[in-house]
Amino acid sequence: MFYNREDEQKGLLTILNMEPSLVYFVYGPINSGKTNLINKILQNLPEPMIPFYVNLRGRNVSSSEDFLNVLFSVDRKSKFENVRDYSRELLKGGADIVKQTTGIPIPVKIFDLLFQTQNKGEDVFHYLEMFFTTLVEEKKLKPLFVLDELQMLKDIANSKGNLLLDNLFNFFVRLTKEIHVCHCLAITSDSVFIQQIYDSARLEGRSRYILIDDLEKEQTYKLYEKFGFEDKERVWSYLGGKVGDMTVLYSLVQEGHSLDESLETMLGITVSRLKLIEARLLKNDEQKCSKMMNFLFQVGKEGNIGFEPKIMQAEVYFWVDENILFLDPVKRIVRAQGQLTRRTINALEPNQG
Repeated sequence: MFYNREDEQKGLLTILNMEPSLVYFVYGPINSGKTNLINKILQNLPEPMIPFYVNLRGRNVSSSEDFLNVLFSVDRKSKFENVRDYSRELLKGGADIVKQTTGIPIPVKIFDLLFQTQNKGEDVFHYLEMFFTTLVEEKKLKPLFVLDELQMLKDIANSKGNLLLDNLFNFFVRLTKEIHVCHCLAITSDSVFIQQIYDSARLEGRSRYILIDDLEKEQTYKLYEKFGFEDKERVWSYLGGKVGDMTVLYSLVQEGHSLDESLETMLGITVSRLKLIEARLLKNDEQKCSKMMNFLFQVGKEGNIGFEPKIMQAEVYFWVDENILFLDPVKRIVRAQGQLTRRTINALEPNQG
């Protein structure tokens, strides 16, 4: 069920209606509704805006070649070998022809040629710039490129000597801040990874963060009514405003479970997952385990704590990577990924039941 985030939609559409000038990171805790919101916006874009959406979830992206395969939608019927000629021919059928693709359309001959070249990255960026520029110059279209589930590129980012991510985001800067031909959005729940890219690609003054957070209480209660949850206070105490958790609860109730049974089932699953992480830590390093768990209990107790990189970097990065904690790099705070996670942390803390 989609919650109509009018303020967020209005804010993003205002940005997209302006001339491209910044790279935008759309971030927030897991299951807060980022992808649903973006998809809703993409379905209702005003002309002449034209979206190119690439979702990396569930895709094997561990090398630069993998990324190219995901990035492009290969047109195996086309015989074109020139980017501008191909773009012009593609647009004879109207902008809807381009909208029917997932990823960036590319004729098979050019795609095969890119994979044979030594400097694949540079040639790929050249193709993309030519393609987007043609859309703007020939049809006065406004391209929008969306890269969803950005964290799936971690393996590439962490590969020694692989500069694809740095080059990619510097290319986004060229598309937005330098030649103003295409809006670029990168979406993820891993704000630590955003910070890694931000620092590595030197994006200061060239990018902006947009937070899509869990819903506030008033908004949440309205959505509870749509789901048919009558005991709102009880549901709030377990799930808070996380849309993804509401959907799971609704599914369990529809299967015939009572509200209490469903909530306890969700809590039990989260408790089990956290216990497994704790057991793994304990097996590898008892002292490290104690340090990590104590930090987690502190977050659970206080709700959120200020982020001090030099003091708590290892603890924060570990729990963020495990999708237990969420780091807000703008507010510089660390908190549980959601109310269910915080309830789990507090349930596991010694002397807390």
